[in-house]
Amino acid sequence: MTLVKQLLGALAVALVLCGCASDDLAAQTDPVQVAFKRRAPMHSCGKTELPQGSASVMPAAMTNCLQTARARHETAEARITQRTTEGDPIVTYLRVRADGTFEFYVDSTKDKFGLRQWQYSDSNCSATDPLLQQICSPAG
Repeated sequence: MTLVKQLLGALAVALVLCGCASDDLAAQTDPVQVAFKRRAPMHSCGKTELPQGSASVMPAAMTNCLQTARARHETAEARITQRTTEGDPIVTYLRVRADGTFEFYVDSTKDKFGLRQWQYSDSNCSATDPLLQQICSPAG
């Protein structure tokens, strides 16, 4: 019986180690995450965590910073964390390019019930994304 317990213990340790190794490997081979880590530096407009379940309204200072960068044909980046219903963080890096277009890096790797991956997209002011609309269509 002792040998069986030892084998089961060794198997449990091996399974845990394999799980950790596969997460590390995924992080090293995810092309979007690799691109994110290699992205060009931009002026920071700060970071914020939006209240869970709220509309995607950025703080005024962050919105103004992104709008100013866009108007001046400069680059800027903001980090926006939104929580899922279960409370898992999804982090969006909203970046304004010098040509006035945008790119998004979205890290949902900690979303237990979601995609658990990085995503990339680019856009312009014709998009209906609520974050972009705050920059492109300021309330007046």
